[in-house]
Amino acid sequence: MEYKIERNFGEITVWDEKAAVGVRFNEGETMQRYMCAIVLPPWKNLKPKDLDRISRVSNEIIKYCQDRWPHEFEPIK
Repeated sequence: MEYKIERNFGEITVWDEKAAVGVRFNEGETMQRYMCAIVLPPWKNLKPKDLDRISRVSNEIIKYCQDRWPHEFEPIK
């Protein structure tokens, strides 16, 4: 999967543009697996059926981030 990566002063947002779902976290800080934010476009009107899709897509992005930023997304041991 191709993701768009936006960097803003240490804050990184990884977007799945097709699904219109992103994950935002702080680069260099640990525990981002648990503290990252799910980001949606401001114009997006959600319906109950969207929640499963958002959850699935955000989990896929977090797995991608875990491979790319292992320090930030390392699980608690």
